[in-house]
Amino acid sequence: MSYPAIDFMLPGKSGRLSARSKGLEAKPRHVVVLVQGANISGQGGFDFSFPGGDDYSMMDMFNARGIGAVTFSVRGYAQSDAPADPFSVDTDAAIEDLASVMDWMSTQEFERPHLAGWSWGGRITARYTEQHPERVARLALLDPALGGGNLVLPEPTDAWWSGGWDYFHDRLEPQFTDAAARRALADFVVTQEPRSPNGIRRENARGSIASNAEGITRPTLLIYGSAAAQQNYMQGGLTRTHFFEELATDDKALMIIPGCADRPVDHEFPQSVGDPQAQRHVLALGAQQFDPLGDGAERLVHPALERRRVDRLHLDAGQHVLPDARRRHQAGRPEFAQVALHRFRTL
Repeated sequence: MSYPAIDFMLPGKSGRLSARSKGLEAKPRHVVVLVQGANISGQGGFDFSFPGGDDYSMMDMFNARGIGAVTFSVRGYAQSDAPADPFSVDTDAAIEDLASVMDWMSTQEFERPHLAGWSWGGRITARYTEQHPERVARLALLDPALGGGNLVLPEPTDAWWSGGWDYFHDRLEPQFTDAAARRALADFVVTQEPRSPNGIRRENARGSIASNAEGITRPTLLIYGSAAAQQNYMQGGLTRTHFFEELATDDKALMIIPGCADRPVDHEFPQSVGDPQAQRHVLALGAQQFDPLGDGAERLVHPALERRRVDRLHLDAGQHVLPDARRRHQAGRPEFAQVALHRFRTL
């Protein structure tokens, strides 16, 4: 079922925050808060659609599965009040804004929503979850720019960033979108959100605080486009496979979508939030029945992890990191498995 967008302002630490909800009036069992990346607001990134075209709204996708959705604009983005110094809009400021949204969620009797962060939003939600695990049901990180690692130079000198029409038109991969959608997104940004604060770019140039995987104890889903982590700003203190292994929870999954770059859209994700048992493939670690399914002499043997045991890994079809990836890397063995409907093979 589709619900109308309800736009409103809520109080933040540095001014009013622009927010949008869809489906909360139905009092759903599950609600997700969607947190933006660096270049576009939550409303623009997660509720994008245009007349006469296919619906690209992730909020509508959640609603269709019975999940309520909320998003917002970090201070200085879209209609949210801007601080006097746009460079002050860094990850710490964004975490404060997310905390204000989570406080508002509590007033609506949604005490423990799910969190999903895209790109910079992955850093924001991961660090918030480290600090407030009791406030988060499940965490989803969509191509997260986790922080730490490479400096992204040069440091900006302008307080505001503007990508322009061409930047946003070329941002969406043509194999996953149509030409009208790319034009509509570029038109939307240049008319509705022509600039954004440059605080996150200064943070990335000076050195950011990395998300700490060992501090994340909530169930976590990592989704990456296969090419996303090749970008400098995506390369944090740990590779995506090692970050996954270090997560301090046994309830976790890593999905890598082939042929996709910075904005993967996984249509199984809303189902996995609403029904954690809905996964179709289960690989039991150490289960001997899977040993013969390797290619040639390669055997899919999965010893327990050194620091914590993962008893089962839920998989959907696609490319996945194996849970003992670090050991396999050190031994010169494949770190990924290609999961088909009824068999597993190493890559």
